[in-house]
Amino acid sequence: MPEKALQRCLVGITPQQWYELLNSFVFFWFDLTRAEAIKEKYKDSILLKFDVKKLLHYYGDKAFFTPINTGCTGRANASRSRETFVPYLQWVEHRWASEEAARGVFRKRAPQPVELVIKDTVKNLKLVLAE
Repeated sequence: MPEKALQRCLVGITPQQWYELLNSFVFFWFDLTRAEAIKEKYKDSILLKFDVKKLLHYYGDKAFFTPINTGCTGRANASRSRETFVPYLQWVEHRWASEEAARGVFRKRAPQPVELVIKDTVKNLKLVLAE
């Protein structure tokens, strides 16, 4: 993420703080097509498939959903802040309302989550791998 492009997207956070925030999470995508496109672009990458229900069972209290790809500043330059990471259980009840209320910015539509992120680490991946 180029700092200059990132600065145009950030609300209430510096690029350095954003990098640190992103580095505190483990990221998962819901859309297999997106994940496969990244794998194709970066040939040496490995694609692992996880059971989302199991992941949320074990890590739901540390899980957050995002409405955008938080690491991409290349295309739409969607605005982002700390509130872009909506706690999973809060999202289940209120969708993106907490992000919108905190920033006073509303998404054009109420998208499904793009990313599932887990705070800190995910241990024992065997428990959550898809069969």
